[in-house]
Amino acid sequence: MKKIGKLIGLVMAALAAILLTPNVSLAINQNDTTLVNNWNWKCLEIDGSSQSNGARAQMWNCAGQAGARWKVQGDNGAYRIINRNSGKCLEIADSRTDNGAPVQQWSCGDRDTQRWKFASSYIYNVNSGKVIEIDNGSDANGARVQQWSIAGKTWQNWSYGNN
Repeated sequence: MKKIGKLIGLVMAALAAILLTPNVSLAINQNDTTLVNNWNWKCLEIDGSSQSNGARAQMWNCAGQAGARWKVQGDNGAYRIINRNSGKCLEIADSRTDNGAPVQQWSCGDRDTQRWKFASSYIYNVNSGKVIEIDNGSDANGARVQQWSIAGKTWQNWSYGNN
């Protein structure tokens, strides 16, 4: 009986570890997806589904809104994250490299600030080497998305949502 109890305990522990572990690797070259934050399970979107340069990236409940659909496309050893609604690239504003610099969309060009690398469940900006995160780990709709040095916080982790 003790062996069965131990076996059940091990199976339950393994199952819990699998279910509670964040996405360890984002798949690459997605044609139409959402980017979901592992902290608040909200979608990365462009404010108001705007098609304007400089429109800010923010978090919002995933509800199929046009501004929350993305294409991930290979680009010189890195990737572009392109908003399906606007056709514009996700970037760090003004090619900044400081913590707290906002994430926005801009017409796609040959700029490292629009290139991204994926490692584990982090999204790194090629220009700054920093990851995107939710400002102060907010779970509010409209929370700003920014870059920050990797700190191991759940609000710096991302997964692909349902297509």
